[in-house]
Amino acid sequence: MNQTVCFSYRAEALGDGGNLSGRLPLFNMLREHELQPVVSLGAEAAYQGEALRVHELQAEQTVGVAGTVALAGVGLIVNRLNRSINKATLTRPDLLPPLINENETRSLAFRKQRMHDEVLAPLGFHIPTSLPATTEAARDFADQHPAAQYVVKPNCGTNGKGVERLAAAQLAQAYDDHPEWRSSMVLQPACDFSGAFPAGLQPYDQSSAEALAGWNRPGVAKELRVYGFHSPEQTAVFPVGRALHEGSDQWFFVDPQSVPTELLGWTAQVMQQAAHVSGAAAMLGTVDYGYGSYDDRPPQWRAIEVNGKAPYVIGYDKHVGVATELRQRLAGQIAETVQATGAEPTH
Repeated sequence: MNQTVCFSYRAEALGDGGNLSGRLPLFNMLREHELQPVVSLGAEAAYQGEALRVHELQAEQTVGVAGTVALAGVGLIVNRLNRSINKATLTRPDLLPPLINENETRSLAFRKQRMHDEVLAPLGFHIPTSLPATTEAARDFADQHPAAQYVVKPNCGTNGKGVERLAAAQLAQAYDDHPEWRSSMVLQPACDFSGAFPAGLQPYDQSSAEALAGWNRPGVAKELRVYGFHSPEQTAVFPVGRALHEGSDQWFFVDPQSVPTELLGWTAQVMQQAAHVSGAAAMLGTVDYGYGSYDDRPPQWRAIEVNGKAPYVIGYDKHVGVATELRQRLAGQIAETVQATGAEPTH
């Protein structure tokens, strides 16, 4: 194949990797697929007409100057800008190859109501979600989905900022008191995801057993996060566990074969549907699943959130085996996408 794959960064120097560390082993995996991984810095400034200024990765945070490559010959760009690429500033945006993740995919993932309406709701394992424009609309939604409590959160928010939890009796008055919520805050019944997962979940390995037992107990808010690596060829998946404790993520690692098969299949469907809606050839994302309920019915698995912008990929500091498996899947996704979309090799 022998084609260039560019990891595009915003800063003028590499940092610690952020949500995607372990670049050296990942780049070695890409070379095993006969790809040439490079780095671009300075965001759109690296895109110079029909060429792209790139660097070779020398160490995890060190690059060497490598000159330019023809943009038309780049097989794929991995967007690590932490925002969309501003195509309006590029001389030849028409020459951009496929991206992970495309601007349109990031836009979809940034808007919770769109993701609910266009991806999760049609698939059927969602939490009911509304974007009320009036107090009456909020009241009607609560009547349709009765619960003891409701969650109000920004439609375009991240990292749990701006989330409000309200008793059902407070809901209408809260919308009267906060007109700024209208058409900007999504409304959901508050699900309790603090119960233990169903029996059968096993640790990834012996070193993971204690953490799984410690976090998978009643009274701890937790979820299963399933990564999805969607290419035009296939959609690979891989699950991990995350507990939310005192405002920080606590990761625990599970045997993929012990995870309910529906969660793995649902994740593949979410990635495929989101890629279809956003017109993307490839998508790296995650779906977070909680096991619980918002009413008196028995608990069930529900998709809490889809991250289709730049999800954190478990690092080697968390678990060497899991980090390796995730990067192998990412390298495979990149190679499949380059192969399927057919950019010409660089010369």
